[in-house]
Amino acid sequence: MIKRYQSKSSSQHDMKIVAVKSNPAGRLKPSKAAEDKMEPIKSPSQHKIKSAPSTNRLDAGQIRSGLRSPPMQSEKTASKKVKSPARKKMLDANPIPIIPGFPVGKFPCLDKAADKKQESEDDSKSFNKKEKEKLPEGDKCYDSKKDQNKDYLMSKSNGKKSTDDSCNKSKDHNQRKEPKESRLKHIINDDCRKLKKSTKKYDGDMTLNANDSSSKSEDSKYPPIPPKQTADGKIYRSPLEEKARGKLKEVKEGKEAHPKTEATVHKTSDSMKSALEDPNSKEKTADYSAKSSKPSISSSKNTKETESCEDNARQNLLTYPVTPLKETLDRYLCSVKPLVDDDLFNLEQQLVKEFLDKDGAQLQAFLEKEANLKTNWLTERWTNAAYLEVRTPLTVYTSPCLAFPLQKFLHPIDYITFVAKCIYGMLEFKKIVDEHKIPVVKMCQYELDNSQFGKIFGGVRIPLPCMDAFEQYSHSDYVIVINKNNFYKLPVYNCDGKIVHVHALRDQLDGIVNGQSEHGDTMGLLTHDTRDNWAEVHEFLRRDEDNCRILSVIEKALFAVCMDEYVDLPPEGEQRNLQAAHLLHGGGRHLNSANRWMDKTLQLIVNPNGFSGICFEHSPADCQPLAMLMDLLQKNIRQPGYGCESCNDGKVKPFTPLIFKPLNQCTELWMSVAERNIDSLCKHFQLNVFKFHCHGKNFIMAQGLNADSYIQIALQLAFYLMHKELPSQYESAHLRIFKGGRTETIRSTTIESSAFIKSITSPDSSKRDRMEALRAAVDAHQELMKLALLGRGVDRHLFGLQQMAKENGLPLPQFFQSPTFLKSINYRVLSSQVATTHDAFLAFGPLTTCGYGCCYNPRSNDIIFSISNWNTHKKTSAKVYGQAINTALNHMRTLVLETGGDRGSIELCKCDGKSDKK
Repeated sequence: MIKRYQSKSSSQHDMKIVAVKSNPAGRLKPSKAAEDKMEPIKSPSQHKIKSAPSTNRLDAGQIRSGLRSPPMQSEKTASKKVKSPARKKMLDANPIPIIPGFPVGKFPCLDKAADKKQESEDDSKSFNKKEKEKLPEGDKCYDSKKDQNKDYLMSKSNGKKSTDDSCNKSKDHNQRKEPKESRLKHIINDDCRKLKKSTKKYDGDMTLNANDSSSKSEDSKYPPIPPKQTADGKIYRSPLEEKARGKLKEVKEGKEAHPKTEATVHKTSDSMKSALEDPNSKEKTADYSAKSSKPSISSSKNTKETESCEDNARQNLLTYPVTPLKETLDRYLCSVKPLVDDDLFNLEQQLVKEFLDKDGAQLQAFLEKEANLKTNWLTERWTNAAYLEVRTPLTVYTSPCLAFPLQKFLHPIDYITFVAKCIYGMLEFKKIVDEHKIPVVKMCQYELDNSQFGKIFGGVRIPLPCMDAFEQYSHSDYVIVINKNNFYKLPVYNCDGKIVHVHALRDQLDGIVNGQSEHGDTMGLLTHDTRDNWAEVHEFLRRDEDNCRILSVIEKALFAVCMDEYVDLPPEGEQRNLQAAHLLHGGGRHLNSANRWMDKTLQLIVNPNGFSGICFEHSPADCQPLAMLMDLLQKNIRQPGYGCESCNDGKVKPFTPLIFKPLNQCTELWMSVAERNIDSLCKHFQLNVFKFHCHGKNFIMAQGLNADSYIQIALQLAFYLMHKELPSQYESAHLRIFKGGRTETIRSTTIESSAFIKSITSPDSSKRDRMEALRAAVDAHQELMKLALLGRGVDRHLFGLQQMAKENGLPLPQFFQSPTFLKSINYRVLSSQVATTHDAFLAFGPLTTCGYGCCYNPRSNDIIFSISNWNTHKKTSAKVYGQAINTALNHMRTLVLETGGDRGSIELCKCDGKSDKK
């Protein structure tokens, strides 16, 4: 297995990875050689905290990066909310250091590594304070928080306990005395959050060890950047954060009085029904009346088939297989050959042979056994590891956005009407999904699974320690509207069970926008924070009965509607960049970041300046449902009378304001941490959205070439032109021919693509040789794409073998720790195609600090690209990479035409190889 220890000689941000052996008792110990050089990371309570650095200056790296931030309003004009003098004095006295690319606050805990035998109460009696400080970091990891997750999930799956009177904990639960062992573990947890470099996941990446690398180079680091440390290697935490931790600890230990509520998590009390819900709000349609009024809940531990999965019973779907191990390893070796030199490749061949003969055969047998027991052995494991267990913020790291075409609102009522039509259209799409009218598409003779379409409405990700839970309330009859940081419950079905018509929705929205002049507390900022930070505050908020009710209403909504405050439009060439930034993160605490609830699966975001789109929480589904939803909206919202066919049908229920209790000292401290974190993230995240006008997919297809494969080769050529090396490049492929299938990885960098890049950059090669190399590279990528779509890729199979080692308590084989394997999963280009005929695009963050996120929409006569990166890495720039993509596409276009390619409609190109940002 791999364990992370802090090196005595390491620099401020460097981490070292050392091999850890498992003794018979199952506890983790470093090798003897490693013990001589490494020491466990100590608790912050054992450190002397240095004074925090000033956050008002830009360092040299930030200045060199040339980041052009979105227009920022001053704090005074952006929000009418004024900090209390006490809070302002506290913040001035305790500035929080901002670590580039990494949110300030608590740090992710590692997966539990201690054996359950070591957790007996007899063993806990032998622990004292000095012994705790001497423990290796692996021994401090404990299971009580994951036990808490398990209890929570069990309570949610128990139908008898899912009634609406459970916002309160039982008195027995509040008053029971924790055993000594449990109290000890809480103390250890509060004092020491273990470091875990969580890789940003978008549609995939090897989860285990994706962040582990023995290389010291900057290129091997993954976001978030490791936390700041003092000169002696100790973790630095600011005084403000220590106060927040101490305050929360006091509340947990009962030293500070808090309302004695009978709180049980995420359930609705009877008083909540009378306060926040209309007693006549039960669904009365024929479809709803036949179903249970209780919300359908799905979680990582209790995966019950929801209503959307009824499609599976009707469809002829395949069982997800296990590929023969030798076949996968052969393709793995082909994928790494272009990335390493001959010496490393020869060493990797030996490791692969040993793995195939020894550890790999055993893990393959375990995996085949799992595959015989389930129709899809991958999806649940992948959802947990790639999404729910990741501790980084949802914002940018895992949640993509889909940007709609720019709108022009001539009058404020046009803006409100547009929002009303979008709400109506989304509800119409939900009706199509509920009635199983989504057409079944076939790939060759195989049907594609439609179950993901039913998982996007009513979905919410609940923050919990170590691993979140996903819940779904698909039978809700309302949405949440967020305006000026205030929350409103807006019913969207009338008393007859029909969708409220657009005019009535418009009137309700007008009352929300023009009825409240003051800004609410910035509660939405908490959902942008790291998952462990948000889980702590979420648990604290649930202790208050009123706040618990409001959280429950927000979480059970069908989706969120974020009606932002106006933001000035930048020059014409930068509008798409600002649109994507505001859809992904809101622009910071002084703009619209607080006007979000990132846990909701769907957030419809509209700004009066014409920006609109959807921010999407990625854990329940991939982007196919999102693209189809946008197509339906764009088709209908332009129609003048859309949604007004039933203007006189049924009585419309009014909206209800949802008001959180005023912030106390504890929540204000956590809010301060969240504010600094989101501002740091916005400052260091770069976007470049542009349109390549010279040609689109029609020109590529006219040459008999696959458009997606052609663009993938162009991305590699652009990276080589910029960085003088080939990237490990990831492209997502769907697995929808399998029941519950998600995604597989296409390893786009191949031997053939490497040969083409060497040929086109060499002055000695002929044009005919270059063109033949291009065709060979495109064909090789297309073959990999077909294999991935059939479930015969490399990454998910190797991920399954890693999971078998973890689940069966086996050490991680050396094969998964080799430099070549780690380099191959350090995806410096994370790419995806989301095709639509509209002037729209998808955007997401990069997978590594030294890489790029790249999504493209190949239309008939142009291609829209969205590029992202972190400006904390000096060698990466989304703007420069975009220029390199433009250059690469033009080189390839010229090569095609000079070797007798079909011009098609390329004669209409007037941009002379220059991209356009209109």
